[in-house]
Amino acid sequence: MINILESVLIFTILATIVWAKSIDNLQVLGDFRSIKLKWNYYDRHSNHDAGGPRFKIRYCELNNWQMKSRCKDRIVKATNMTTGNDDKHNDHYHDDPATNDDVIIDLKRTNNEHYEASINSLRVHTNYSVLVQVINDRFGHQNTNDDHDDGDDGDLIKTKSDAILVSTKSFMARTLRCLANISEIQVFTGPYFGGRISVEGTDNPACLINGDRTNPKDSYNFTISHELCKSKTVDNVRIETMVMVNENREILTHNSRRYLVICGFDPDKYTLTASVAVPSFLLKKYSDRIREKPSSLAITNDAVKFDWPVLDKRENPKGRYPVYIERNPLMINKTIRL
Repeated sequence: MINILESVLIFTILATIVWAKSIDNLQVLGDFRSIKLKWNYYDRHSNHDAGGPRFKIRYCELNNWQMKSRCKDRIVKATNMTTGNDDKHNDHYHDDPATNDDVIIDLKRTNNEHYEASINSLRVHTNYSVLVQVINDRFGHQNTNDDHDDGDDGDLIKTKSDAILVSTKSFMARTLRCLANISEIQVFTGPYFGGRISVEGTDNPACLINGDRTNPKDSYNFTISHELCKSKTVDNVRIETMVMVNENREILTHNSRRYLVICGFDPDKYTLTASVAVPSFLLKKYSDRIREKPSSLAITNDAVKFDWPVLDKRENPKGRYPVYIERNPLMINKTIRL
């Protein structure tokens, strides 16, 4: 009996130690130029009043044209957050345009076990791997912003999360309006976009938009003049415009996107103008009905004038009255990413 109790006690102690020293439930969510992380970690030896343990966050940019992934490490320490100002800190990246210049990791602890971090100023449409490790506070290492591949990890507690792959969002576009002379599209760029949206094949300043790196809005409306921007008319049935979206204003990068905006005439839309001949007996019957019920047709508002059609045969000897059947010639549209 004693041996069984000792075994249960030892197992409980070991399980508590392992649980208390592990990084659990790491979640990673990619945005346009940022990554948000959440995880659980509890260390009963940490000083919670001082902000808890330090973490080393490693993120690597993954691409096909480099033999070795470029990785960076950031050593950060959490700040205690209260319920009242969580929302304010969650929006820190969106309120601070300085995050466009340097990669910043904002780490906070929501309670004794839950941590959240934001990695900002990344590239759009890029794959990353993310790894979280715990720092042993008995070593006095300082924060580092240098590139890091296989440095000394002697200051790390042998506790780390599994590497998680995540992709940042790509540019997106949709057509808002298609008219005979202009097209209007909406391009989703994410906040603090400093790149360029332009029509391919023209240098006209009216055919481009430069992003504002200080503006937190996440989309731009781009109006394209078919004449100024040299849109291509195909078989007199559709108008095509090629639009480029670049994260860098000067050069093309792997995350540049090319869109073909197509505006085509819908053959089901038409405008028809015609006239009909009204027989005399119908005119007389209709005129008599109007005279019998003048009160129901009266308009009391002097500001509104109503003109009845001319039904008197003497004023319209031909007896023909215009009838307009109109369906405005609208445009069908679509945006294709190339």
